[in-house]
Amino acid sequence: MSSRSETITRILDSAESHICKKGYNAFSFREIAHEIGIKSASVHYHFPTKANLAAAVVLRYTDSFIKSLGEPNSPNADAKDLLKNYIQEFQNVLISNDSMCLGGILSAELTSLPDEVADATRQFFIENLRWLTDVLQLHFGVNDIAISHFKAMKILAMLEGTLIVMRSLNREVQFEEMVEDFLNLS
Repeated sequence: MSSRSETITRILDSAESHICKKGYNAFSFREIAHEIGIKSASVHYHFPTKANLAAAVVLRYTDSFIKSLGEPNSPNADAKDLLKNYIQEFQNVLISNDSMCLGGILSAELTSLPDEVADATRQFFIENLRWLTDVLQLHFGVNDIAISHFKAMKILAMLEGTLIVMRSLNREVQFEEMVEDFLNLS
């Protein structure tokens, strides 16, 4: 990995961490530069605006999140495992660093976000709904696209909402219990 791409990765990692903990409006280029040991101008060199940086963070997060889930149409895919892995991704965010899902925290600020960040945030949810809808159709026999999409929205909303409540109450341990009860996976 070149020094340039390493710097970009470090900038993106730092920005993602800041956004997941505090939201879009609570971080600055100066903070990121200080954290990773570069000048603020260097952050601006790679990402001319805060919106450019945040949009790049969201797109990378979305890509990584969806790839980590695996393909729903894989011949070896197990229905319960797919959903449990999906749930685990949300739980990991809460447990690992007392953060929020990037999509969830940015959606709370959606009306104040620059268009490119808001669009990238919407894309996070679109990709998640597409993945969940595929899982429901392929593995749970929910063949009606409208019904599977609605159920996917319920699952995603429940997970994002549970993250918010559990983080607010500092109760990461109960996350899995609540989710399993909701989905009747236990």
